This record gives sequence, C-alpha cells and structure tokens, in this order.
Amino acid sequence: MNITIIGAGLAGLSTGLHLQSQGYRVQILEKNSRIGGRANRIEEGGFKFDTGPTLIFMPSLLEETFRTVGRNLSDYLRLKRIEPAYQIIYSDGKRFEMTSDLDRLKTQIADFEPGREKMFGRYFKDVEDKLVYSEAAFIRRNFNSLLEMVNPTTARSFLKIKPWGSAYDHVNRYFRNPYLAAAFSFQSLYLGQSPFKTPSLYNMLAYLEFAYGAWYPMGGMYELPKALAKVFEESGGVIRTGTEVEKIHIENGRARGVVLKGGELDLADLVVSNCDLPTSYRLLVDAESRPSFPDSKINNWHYSSSSCLYYLGLKRRIRGLSHHNVLLDKNLKIPCDEIFGRGELPSEPQLYVCCPTKTDPSLAPEGKEIIYALAITPNLKSKIDWEARLPKFRLQVIERLKKAGADLEESDIEVEKFFGPRQFESHYGMQYGTAFGLAPDFFQSAAFRPGIRSRDVRGLYHVGSSTHPGGGVPMTVLCGRIASDQIRKDVGAPTAAGVAG
Repeated sequence: MNITIIGAGLAGLSTGLHLQSQGYRVQILEKNSRIGGRANRIEEGGFKFDTGPTLIFMPSLLEETFRTVGRNLSDYLRLKRIEPAYQIIYSDGKRFEMTSDLDRLKTQIADFEPGREKMFGRYFKDVEDKLVYSEAAFIRRNFNSLLEMVNPTTARSFLKIKPWGSAYDHVNRYFRNPYLAAAFSFQSLYLGQSPFKTPSLYNMLAYLEFAYGAWYPMGGMYELPKALAKVFEESGGVIRTGTEVEKIHIENGRARGVVLKGGELDLADLVVSNCDLPTSYRLLVDAESRPSFPDSKINNWHYSSSSCLYYLGLKRRIRGLSHHNVLLDKNLKIPCDEIFGRGELPSEPQLYVCCPTKTDPSLAPEGKEIIYALAITPNLKSKIDWEARLPKFRLQVIERLKKAGADLEESDIEVEKFFGPRQFESHYGMQYGTAFGLAPDFFQSAAFRPGIRSRDVRGLYHVGSSTHPGGGVPMTVLCGRIASDQIRKDVGAPTAAGVAG
C-alpha cells in the first residue's frame, strides 16, 4: 500500500515514521529545500537560527513516539533541561522565574501577593486535572464526528476539566495580582490566542512548564525534525524535497494521489496532507469535492495571530538575557486588545526571546551570540500597512530588548533575518499568514476542530496544528500517531494490493 504525505513538518514526519514502521510504503513530498516545516533553520555567517519552536515540553511524548517505532530517543537526540524554564521580564523591570522548584514558585508568589502562595496547591491540582483528564478523554483520541465525543466518560472528564471561562479569568480566581495573573495565563499566546478569549482548559500549558520542565535539543531545535526524518528513512521511507504539490488527485470521491507542479501525476492509495488544513482544502482540493468545507466556511473560521520574528547574529556575547525570556506588560489586557481586538500592532511589543547560545555555543561562531525575538502580531486579516509599519516596529522590538536589560546596540548585529506574516503565508502556506493555524477556541477544539479524516474525500487525511489535537510540538508529533492509528483502523494492515475502491 502506497501512501503520499504532503509536507515534511513535524506532524508529517511523525505520521510517516509511524506508517512506514507499520509496513506501509510511504513517501513525503516537501516543496521547500529543507524538511521541518515551521521547525526550520537559517544558516548564515556561521550562525544557525532555529526559525520556529525553540523548546520542548513533555519530552515523554517524544520518547513514546520513538519507542513505538522501536527506537530510543536518546540515540537520536540529546535533550538538556533548562532550569528555570524561562524568566518573565515585565515592562517595569520586575522579574518572575517559571521553575520546576515548587517552593521557589511559592516564594515568588508571596513576594508579589503575600498570602496567595497558600492557593498554589489548589491551583496546581486544578491545572493538573485539566491535563490528565483532557489527555485521557480528548487529546489522545481522534474524533470523526461530534457524536464520538458524547458519552459518559467524556462527560465526567468535562466536569473535571471545567473548560468554561477564559484562561485569564481562571487564573485570576487564584491570583489577583496582575503580575501573577499574567505569568500563569499568557501561555495561550504560544497558540496564537488571547488569554482573555482562550478556554481555561489551556491553562494546562502552564502546568507542563513547572511539572515537566523545558527541554532543549543540543545542536538546536532543528535536530528534532532531522531525528524524525532519520528514523523514517531508516525504515525505508522516502523524502523528496523541492517537490511541490499543486492538487490532490481525486477520482470518484477518493484520493488517488497528487498532481505535482508541472502537471506530473503521482499515484498513491492514500494521501495525508501536512499542509495547513485550511490552505490544504482551499488550494489542493477542488471545491466540488469538499461540500462540507466551502470557501465561505474556511474563511470564517477563527484564525490565530501571526508573529514577527527577528533573528539576530551578534558579534559578541551579551548580558541581561537567559536562554528563554518572556517580555510582558503586567496588564496583558492592553496589548491583547490591540492585537486580538483591534487588529493593530501593539504599542509595546510582547516578546518571547530565545538566546540559545547561553546553553549551546555551537550555534554561533566562537565568542558570538544568537537572539531570536518573536513578537505576537495580528494576522493578514488586519488592515495593517505592513511595509510602512514594520521599520518602526523593528525599532520598538530592539528598544524593548534594551529595556529588559539586554546590553544590545545596533552595531553589535552582524547578521539579521526577518520572518513575518507574509512569509508564513508564502513559505508555509498558512491561511492569512497565521503563525499557529486555527485558534484554540472552545468550538475549535477536540471534536469541534476539523478532523484528521476528511469528511468528503475517502482516503484523504490531514495532520498538523489546524487539526486535532492542535498546535505545539508535543501535539503535532502526537497527531502523527493518532493519524496513523486512524488509517490502520480504516484500511487494515498494509497489503501489496493497496486499498479497495
């Protein structure tokens, strides 16, 4: 049985290695010259910039993935724990460390809001329940219809998870101090959504940070897609880079392969698209073949934010930054209203800043430094004149870094690269130039989120951040296993004869 996967992002690679290890014959077609999707790399002047995710939570999921296909993660990837996971630097200079040392967390809580450290135990249990019960009832399961989610088990889990209310309001029940409310709710920004709109379910992200810690693959984050690809190819899988798919070939309502740029027909028994799901439907599947997903519906989905990423290669090592840093306004409502409410660039950038050379000097020439600064911004549905606004916004980002304590000057920058909303759209095919795919609203989560198995086209499956179980490194890698399990359930063990019509 021959399976074609469109796109060599983390979800596509994970799907491929699971399917190939089960005996299917799998090829992955990647339009860009490098594998990895948004987990990619830029190399220039001896600097190696990871372009997408820069840290790993829940490494146990990666270990499980490799173990499932008969490999040990440690043979392919050397992970180092970063402790504390990161520091938050507020606009007024105050700092908070997100650490796995729970006593240290309580001490910091007491410093900001005396007496509230006594609430931490209740808060910890609450967010732990959100993860434990959602993982068992929702995250690890695939839903082909809403009815599959309606049963006594999921109902009991739903009551334990208590997803109603926003992430910010949920935290505010435990910690009234705005610094603390921001520290324990901003994590929804990782998924491109305001904590004032994201369901409280997603506060399990903060639990991952102090319960599991933050991990970094030595050699850079790009080592992860390389490791997945290596296992896939060791199992006999084929990756073809520089190979762009123009259409999914559909006969009598079934995916039968793909049409490559230039018109070549490449036949397959099944097709898995790791292209961002909205774009995959809109550009790769003819409208008449997807009555459940007309353009009007796709355009009206709620999309996540985008981001502006600044990659700086510095001539010297600098002070004032840790490996991971989050630069926030203590009053998150102001920038969130600007970005998510009014579709404007924020008056003060809210930044995630990674300085990986603090841990791994191999990413830069000797004595030099890398800064990766990610600013949350609206996506391309906004009315921003990007060409006119970006030069000033870049200066605001640099000034915000200095304000946070980085001893950085323009003259220190040796190499600079930029990636923004238009690049997310053109390079990775992200609808409206989002950085994170579909937003994690209540009605765009679990069975409400577009499914892995196509409703309309037999033999077509979707993987990646815009389908279940959602965005982020652990979820997109897990998506590959869920998809492969669904395919095996649908078509049975692989056979030389392929799939019956």
